[in-house]
Amino acid sequence: MAQQLDWPRYTRWTWIIAVIALIILLWMWLSGRGPGSAASCCGAAPIAATPAAPVPAAPAAPAAPAPVTHQASWDGNKLTLQGTVPDDASKKAIVDAAVAKYGAANVIDKLTVDATAKGLITVALQGSVASEAVKAARGDEAKAIYPMAVIDNQLSIAAGPAATAQDVQCGDTIAVAATFATGSAQLTQGARKLLDAVVPCIKAPYEVGGHTDNVGNPAANQALSERRAKSVAAYLASKGIDSQLLRTKGYGDAAPIGDNASAEGKAKNRRIEFKKL
Repeated sequence: MAQQLDWPRYTRWTWIIAVIALIILLWMWLSGRGPGSAASCCGAAPIAATPAAPVPAAPAAPAAPAPVTHQASWDGNKLTLQGTVPDDASKKAIVDAAVAKYGAANVIDKLTVDATAKGLITVALQGSVASEAVKAARGDEAKAIYPMAVIDNQLSIAAGPAATAQDVQCGDTIAVAATFATGSAQLTQGARKLLDAVVPCIKAPYEVGGHTDNVGNPAANQALSERRAKSVAAYLASKGIDSQLLRTKGYGDAAPIGDNASAEGKAKNRRIEFKKL
């Protein structure tokens, strides 16, 4: 006798199996393992997206060393060097070149050493000279002292000393064309009137400097300039200026502001110059 199927029971299990299969398919689909996914084939694991490699930043260019500023200042034939150099060897090279040109007595070394001072050097030339030709010559001399530097020639062309009382202007430097009897320290009448205009300017210590042209013996000119400076200081003291404010010095023909090759230049050089201390 044929066995009869239990259809209700069979149908119940069919639905149970179908539901389980549907749940499994739904889980596979939600987890990326469903049909059509890369992971569904051959049991392959899902391929994770590879993050893009970071682009390395370009290395920053090294900062250029800060420029280094020096000053070369002339007072007549005396040269003062100021600024910072990276080492003792650099300092010695600069000072030796200046001494070779002007002599040790005419070079004032104020250079300092700092290992960080490695930028391009710019040298500012300061002071006053007699003419454009002298200014250009000073520039060439500075280039020889500082062969690898930029030269900034700020030298000014000196004006002549005040020749009349109306020309006198108070300031840190006052130059007057005070005249004297030939070969002596005796003030002329015109020089006295000129110095009277200087009296109101002397309210602080000043150097009274005597200067001559280059005519005659340098040693004699030096001595004459000293006597003339003292004569001027004595006259100002007689006008009420405290003598303690006046310091005299003779320069002879060592600090010209004019060209001694011309009469006009020599007249500029024969002067009394007051410098505030």
